[in-house]
Amino acid sequence: MQVRAPPLLSSSAELTPRAQVRRALEEHAPGLEVVGSNYPMSPLKAFLAKLVTGAQMGVLGLTLGGEQLFPVRPPWLKALQESKLQSCLMAWFAGNMVSQNLRATGAFEVYYDGVTLFSKLDSGRAPELALVVRDIMAAHAKRQ
Repeated sequence: MQVRAPPLLSSSAELTPRAQVRRALEEHAPGLEVVGSNYPMSPLKAFLAKLVTGAQMGVLGLTLGGEQLFPVRPPWLKALQESKLQSCLMAWFAGNMVSQNLRATGAFEVYYDGVTLFSKLDSGRAPELALVVRDIMAAHAKRQ
């Protein structure tokens, strides 16, 4: 059986590999259910991401209201509060960037009936849509 990859869609939400696989399978096997989920991140990375978010909120809080906590402002707090907008934006964007990178697993795993058909973590490469769909269709045909 030959499986052709569908053309890219115009919506950015539909450009994800999960959405492309779902669309291709709906075309070739209308009754097949595609269930997507997030791959779990390591507990250490989850803890670090929460720590970064906490630090981010702490910097924002100190920048906006630190004078209530410190009767005599330390030099680092003065520096934060002299340019509140810049300090808040830097904390917001830098914190979100670091936190998002910690949360990213880089996983794209495809299972059919509990059997791994493709693993980006094991192979180290991005999935090819036509091959993933072909493997799923072959596994589906064997099951029936």
